[in-house]
Amino acid sequence: MKPEPENIVTLTDIYLQRAGKPVLNGLSLTVRRNSVTAVIGPSGVGKTTLLELVGGRLSPDKGYLLVDGLSVPDLARRELFALRKKLGMLFQSGALLNDLDVYENIAFPLREHTALPEPVLRQLVLMKLELVGLRGARRLKPAELSGGMTRRVALARAIVMDPVMVMYDEPFTGLDPISKAIIVKLIKQLNTILGMTSIVVTHDVHEAMQIADFVYMMGQGKVLACGTPDEIKNSGREDVSQFLQGQADGPVPFHYPADDYFADLLNGSSSNDDASKTGGAV
Repeated sequence: MKPEPENIVTLTDIYLQRAGKPVLNGLSLTVRRNSVTAVIGPSGVGKTTLLELVGGRLSPDKGYLLVDGLSVPDLARRELFALRKKLGMLFQSGALLNDLDVYENIAFPLREHTALPEPVLRQLVLMKLELVGLRGARRLKPAELSGGMTRRVALARAIVMDPVMVMYDEPFTGLDPISKAIIVKLIKQLNTILGMTSIVVTHDVHEAMQIADFVYMMGQGKVLACGTPDEIKNSGREDVSQFLQGQADGPVPFHYPADDYFADLLNGSSSNDDASKTGGAV
Protein backbone atom coordinates (compact mmCIF):
# COMPACT_ATOMS: atom_id res chain seq x y z
CA MET A 1 0.00 0.00 0.00
CA LYS A 2 1.10 3.55 -0.74
CA PRO A 3 1.90 5.30 2.58
CA GLU A 4 -0.31 8.21 3.52
CA PRO A 5 1.32 11.63 3.40
CA GLU A 6 2.42 12.99 6.77
CA ASN A 7 0.30 16.12 6.34
CA ILE A 8 -3.44 15.72 5.91
CA VAL A 9 -3.93 19.44 5.12
CA THR A 10 -1.57 21.70 3.19
CA LEU A 11 -2.29 25.34 2.34
CA THR A 12 0.32 27.18 0.28
CA ASP A 13 0.26 30.92 -0.41
CA ILE A 14 -3.54 31.22 -0.16
CA TYR A 15 -5.17 34.52 -1.13
CA LEU A 16 -8.88 35.21 -0.78
CA GLN A 17 -10.97 38.35 -1.10
CA ARG A 18 -14.58 38.85 -0.02
CA ALA A 19 -16.56 41.95 -1.01
CA GLY A 20 -13.39 43.34 -2.51
CA LYS A 21 -11.43 43.15 0.75
CA PRO A 22 -8.55 40.72 1.45
CA VAL A 23 -9.43 38.07 4.02
CA LEU A 24 -6.46 35.75 3.55
CA ASN A 25 -3.23 37.28 2.35
CA GLY A 26 -0.58 34.65 1.63
CA LEU A 27 -1.66 32.06 4.20
CA SER A 28 0.49 28.93 4.36
CA LEU A 29 0.21 26.13 6.91
CA THR A 30 0.13 22.35 7.29
CA VAL A 31 -1.78 19.99 9.57
CA ARG A 32 -0.12 16.72 10.53
CA ARG A 33 -2.11 13.51 10.64
CA ASN A 34 -3.31 12.26 14.04
CA SER A 35 -2.48 15.58 15.69
CA VAL A 36 -4.44 18.34 17.36
CA THR A 37 -3.65 21.61 15.60
CA ALA A 38 -4.96 24.84 17.10
CA VAL A 39 -5.48 27.99 15.03
CA ILE A 40 -5.72 31.02 17.30
CA GLY A 41 -5.97 34.76 16.79
CA PRO A 42 -8.31 37.72 17.23
CA SER A 43 -11.78 37.80 15.72
CA GLY A 44 -11.95 38.65 12.04
CA VAL A 45 -8.51 37.41 10.96
CA GLY A 46 -9.81 34.55 8.78
CA LYS A 47 -9.83 31.55 11.13
CA THR A 48 -13.34 30.34 10.24
CA THR A 49 -12.66 31.17 6.59
CA LEU A 50 -9.79 28.70 6.80
CA LEU A 51 -12.22 25.94 7.80
CA GLU A 52 -14.58 26.89 4.97
CA LEU A 53 -11.70 26.50 2.51
CA VAL A 54 -10.70 23.11 3.89
CA GLY A 55 -14.31 21.90 3.64
CA GLY A 56 -14.69 23.20 0.10
CA ARG A 57 -17.36 25.77 0.87
CA LEU A 58 -15.06 28.50 -0.42
CA SER A 59 -12.36 28.44 -3.09
CA PRO A 60 -9.21 30.56 -2.89
CA ASP A 61 -8.50 33.24 -5.46
CA LYS A 62 -4.90 32.05 -5.55
CA GLY A 63 -2.77 29.33 -4.00
CA TYR A 64 -2.79 25.60 -3.43
CA LEU A 65 -5.02 23.63 -1.04
CA LEU A 66 -4.67 19.89 -0.46
CA VAL A 67 -6.84 17.84 1.91
CA ASP A 68 -6.06 14.14 2.28
CA GLY A 69 -4.02 14.32 -0.92
CA LEU A 70 -6.77 15.99 -2.99
CA SER A 71 -6.77 19.49 -4.47
CA VAL A 72 -10.05 20.72 -3.01
CA PRO A 73 -10.66 23.64 -5.44
CA ASP A 74 -10.32 21.25 -8.40
CA LEU A 75 -12.76 18.59 -7.16
CA ALA A 76 -15.96 17.90 -9.03
CA ARG A 77 -19.18 18.14 -7.01
CA ARG A 78 -19.42 14.38 -6.42
CA GLU A 79 -15.75 14.16 -5.42
CA LEU A 80 -16.18 17.06 -3.00
CA PHE A 81 -19.18 15.39 -1.34
CA ALA A 82 -17.18 12.17 -1.01
CA LEU A 83 -14.38 14.07 0.72
CA ARG A 84 -16.81 15.79 3.08
CA LYS A 85 -18.04 12.40 4.28
CA LYS A 86 -14.54 11.89 5.66
CA LEU A 87 -14.61 15.20 7.53
CA GLY A 88 -16.50 16.04 10.71
CA MET A 89 -17.50 19.56 11.72
CA LEU A 90 -18.41 20.96 15.11
CA PHE A 91 -20.17 24.29 14.61
CA GLN A 92 -19.97 27.02 17.23
CA SER A 93 -23.75 26.95 17.78
CA GLY A 94 -23.93 23.14 17.70
CA ALA A 95 -26.37 23.38 14.76
CA LEU A 96 -28.63 20.61 16.09
CA LEU A 97 -31.99 19.97 14.42
CA ASN A 98 -34.55 21.28 16.89
CA ASP A 99 -37.36 18.91 15.90
CA LEU A 100 -35.26 15.78 16.45
CA ASP A 101 -34.18 14.32 19.77
CA VAL A 102 -30.53 13.69 20.62
CA TYR A 103 -30.57 10.13 19.26
CA GLU A 104 -32.03 11.15 15.90
CA ASN A 105 -29.69 14.14 15.57
CA ILE A 106 -26.73 11.78 15.78
CA ALA A 107 -28.38 9.14 13.60
CA PHE A 108 -29.16 11.69 10.89
CA PRO A 109 -25.83 11.47 8.97
CA LEU A 110 -25.97 7.67 9.07
CA ARG A 111 -29.53 7.63 7.70
CA GLU A 112 -28.56 10.09 4.95
CA HIS A 113 -25.33 8.48 3.80
CA THR A 114 -25.55 4.76 4.62
CA ALA A 115 -27.98 1.87 4.32
CA LEU A 116 -27.13 0.34 7.69
CA PRO A 117 -29.76 -1.89 9.32
CA GLU A 118 -31.43 -0.29 12.32
CA PRO A 119 -29.77 -2.52 14.97
CA VAL A 120 -26.30 -1.60 13.67
CA LEU A 121 -27.21 2.09 13.41
CA ARG A 122 -28.50 2.01 16.98
CA GLN A 123 -25.26 0.51 18.27
CA LEU A 124 -23.17 3.15 16.50
CA VAL A 125 -25.26 6.01 17.88
CA LEU A 126 -25.15 4.67 21.43
CA MET A 127 -21.40 4.05 21.20
CA LYS A 128 -20.77 7.66 20.17
CA LEU A 129 -23.10 8.96 22.88
CA GLU A 130 -21.23 6.87 25.44
CA LEU A 131 -17.96 8.43 24.31
CA VAL A 132 -19.29 11.92 25.09
CA GLY A 133 -21.03 10.80 28.28
CA LEU A 134 -24.62 11.39 27.14
CA ARG A 135 -26.06 7.96 26.39
CA GLY A 136 -28.70 8.56 29.05
CA ALA A 137 -29.82 11.80 27.37
CA ARG A 138 -30.69 10.28 24.01
CA ARG A 139 -34.41 11.11 24.15
CA LEU A 140 -33.98 14.75 25.13
CA LYS A 141 -34.74 17.50 22.63
CA PRO A 142 -32.16 20.24 21.90
CA ALA A 143 -34.25 22.77 23.86
CA GLU A 144 -33.78 20.62 26.97
CA LEU A 145 -29.97 20.63 26.76
CA SER A 146 -27.50 22.96 28.43
CA GLY A 147 -24.88 24.73 26.32
CA GLY A 148 -22.23 22.19 27.24
CA MET A 149 -24.52 19.24 26.50
CA THR A 150 -25.45 20.75 23.14
CA ARG A 151 -21.77 20.97 22.21
CA ARG A 152 -21.20 17.34 23.29
CA VAL A 153 -24.15 16.07 21.24
CA ALA A 154 -22.85 18.02 18.25
CA LEU A 155 -19.45 16.39 18.79
CA ALA A 156 -21.02 12.92 18.86
CA ARG A 157 -22.73 13.72 15.56
CA ALA A 158 -19.45 15.02 14.09
CA ILE A 159 -17.70 11.68 14.78
CA VAL A 160 -20.56 9.27 14.05
CA MET A 161 -19.28 8.62 10.49
CA ASP A 162 -15.76 7.90 11.84
CA PRO A 163 -14.13 10.83 10.00
CA VAL A 164 -10.40 11.08 9.38
CA MET A 165 -10.50 14.68 10.59
CA VAL A 166 -12.78 16.87 12.70
CA MET A 167 -12.83 20.67 12.47
CA TYR A 168 -13.90 22.65 15.53
CA ASP A 169 -15.15 26.22 15.10
CA GLU A 170 -14.86 28.04 18.46
CA PRO A 171 -15.80 24.97 20.53
CA PHE A 172 -15.35 26.72 23.91
CA THR A 173 -17.34 29.91 23.31
CA GLY A 174 -20.13 30.56 25.81
CA LEU A 175 -19.39 27.57 28.03
CA ASP A 176 -18.96 27.55 31.80
CA PRO A 177 -15.59 26.37 33.21
CA ILE A 178 -16.76 22.78 33.80
CA SER A 179 -18.22 22.46 30.31
CA LYS A 180 -15.04 23.92 28.83
CA ALA A 181 -12.96 21.37 30.72
CA ILE A 182 -15.17 18.55 29.43
CA ILE A 183 -14.84 19.68 25.79
CA VAL A 184 -11.05 20.03 26.19
CA LYS A 185 -10.89 16.49 27.56
CA LEU A 186 -13.11 15.08 24.82
CA ILE A 187 -11.19 16.67 21.95
CA LYS A 188 -7.90 15.24 23.17
CA GLN A 189 -9.31 11.83 24.11
CA LEU A 190 -11.33 11.30 20.93
CA ASN A 191 -8.39 12.30 18.78
CA THR A 192 -6.32 9.58 20.43
CA ILE A 193 -8.98 6.88 20.77
CA LEU A 194 -10.31 7.23 17.22
CA GLY A 195 -6.94 7.90 15.61
CA MET A 196 -8.14 11.01 13.82
CA THR A 197 -6.89 14.55 13.20
CA SER A 198 -8.33 17.71 14.77
CA ILE A 199 -8.21 21.36 13.73
CA VAL A 200 -9.38 23.62 16.55
CA VAL A 201 -10.15 27.23 15.62
CA THR A 202 -10.45 29.33 18.76
CA HIS A 203 -9.58 32.58 20.50
CA ASP A 204 -9.55 30.80 23.89
CA VAL A 205 -5.81 30.72 24.53
CA HIS A 206 -5.75 28.65 27.73
CA GLU A 207 -7.83 25.80 26.28
CA ALA A 208 -5.93 25.81 22.99
CA MET A 209 -2.59 25.50 24.74
CA GLN A 210 -3.87 22.57 26.84
CA ILE A 211 -4.80 20.33 23.94
CA ALA A 212 -2.73 21.38 20.91
CA ASP A 213 0.29 19.53 19.59
CA PHE A 214 0.98 22.47 17.29
CA VAL A 215 -0.34 26.04 17.21
CA TYR A 216 -0.73 28.63 14.48
CA MET A 217 -1.49 32.23 15.34
CA MET A 218 -3.17 34.15 12.54
CA GLY A 219 -3.31 37.88 11.95
CA GLN A 220 -3.63 40.11 8.90
CA GLY A 221 -4.83 37.12 6.89
CA LYS A 222 -1.68 35.06 7.34
CA VAL A 223 0.36 33.15 9.93
CA LEU A 224 2.12 35.44 12.39
CA ALA A 225 3.70 32.68 14.49
CA CYS A 226 3.67 28.90 14.72
CA GLY A 227 5.15 26.19 16.89
CA THR A 228 4.42 24.05 19.92
CA PRO A 229 2.41 25.68 22.73
CA ASP A 230 5.63 26.42 24.63
CA GLU A 231 7.23 27.98 21.55
CA ILE A 232 4.19 30.20 21.00
CA LYS A 233 4.18 31.28 24.65
CA ASN A 234 7.83 32.25 24.39
CA SER A 235 7.47 34.09 21.10
CA GLY A 236 9.24 37.42 21.01
CA ARG A 237 6.62 39.04 18.76
CA GLU A 238 4.75 41.88 20.41
CA ASP A 239 1.47 41.15 18.60
CA VAL A 240 1.60 37.51 19.73
CA SER A 241 2.29 38.53 23.33
CA GLN A 242 -0.52 41.09 23.25
CA PHE A 243 -3.02 38.44 22.18
CA LEU A 244 -1.83 35.73 24.57
CA GLN A 245 -1.86 38.11 27.54
CA GLY A 246 -5.10 39.87 26.55
CA GLN A 247 -3.59 43.34 26.60
CA ALA A 248 -5.70 46.29 25.45
CA ASP A 249 -2.71 48.26 24.15
CA GLY A 250 -0.12 47.02 21.70
CA PRO A 251 0.43 46.40 17.98
CA VAL A 252 -3.31 45.77 17.62
CA PRO A 253 -4.60 49.34 18.12
CA PHE A 254 -7.54 50.47 20.22
CA HIS A 255 -8.55 53.14 17.68
CA TYR A 256 -9.87 52.34 14.23
CA PRO A 257 -7.83 54.29 11.62
CA ALA A 258 -9.09 57.89 11.41
CA ASP A 259 -8.03 61.42 10.58
CA ASP A 260 -6.25 63.55 13.17
CA TYR A 261 -8.62 63.93 16.12
CA PHE A 262 -8.34 67.70 16.69
CA ALA A 263 -8.37 68.48 12.99
CA ASP A 264 -11.49 66.35 12.68
CA LEU A 265 -13.19 68.18 15.56
CA LEU A 266 -12.38 71.66 14.22
CA ASN A 267 -13.00 70.92 10.56
CA GLY A 268 -16.78 70.82 10.89
CA SER A 269 -17.18 67.87 8.55
CA SER A 270 -15.03 64.90 7.67
CA SER A 271 -14.62 62.96 4.47
CA ASN A 272 -16.79 60.27 6.03
CA ASP A 273 -19.51 62.81 6.80
CA ASP A 274 -19.38 64.07 3.22
CA ALA A 275 -19.58 60.52 1.89
CA SER A 276 -22.67 59.81 3.98
CA LYS A 277 -24.38 62.93 2.72
CA THR A 278 -23.79 62.02 -0.89
CA GLY A 279 -24.68 58.35 -0.43
CA GLY A 280 -21.06 57.20 -0.61
CA ALA A 281 -19.56 54.31 1.33
CA VAL A 282 -18.88 55.03 4.99
